Amino acid sequence: MKQHGNKDYEFKGLDWTELAEYFGCEGSDDESIIVIDEKLTTIIREIHGGSLKAHPDVKNIREFVSIIHTKDNTYKKPIWKGLSNIKEDGTFLKFVSILYREMWN
Repeated sequence: MKQHGNKDYEFKGLDWTELAEYFGCEGSDDESIIVIDEKLTTIIREIHGGSLKAHPDVKNIREFVSIIHTKDNTYKKPIWKGLSNIKEDGTFLKFVSILYREMWN
């Protein structure tokens, strides 16, 4: 189980809405997009602003992308592998924030 705030969450690799659930949003797709965008933007700013060297949510987001990569059998599979290979957390999250709406099986 992954911990965010007071909520335990286990990624299944189904689609991008799992990120919304992980961040505590169980509303509409539009609401989920807003929550994910805000959370990722905040984490990226904290990393690039130097206030955090390693954000606690990055490891879990990396695991989510890894599970999506493992379960995806479409033309997008190489994209998730490449995304997983990005070492720098801020850059990784920047591309997650651009691509997460494409994460579904």
